[in-house]
Amino acid sequence: MSPEVSVFLRFKKVSYSKNKRIWTFSTNKVKGFSINTL
Repeated sequence: MSPEVSVFLRFKKVSYSKNKRIWTFSTNKVKGFSINTL
């Protein structure tokens, strides 16, 4: 995990789906922003 992601996770609400391996971020500007960790 990159430092940028670590900081982002620390200050934003993040939900992780192990089945799909997708990080879903909930921010004020972006809703449903996802990163595929495959």
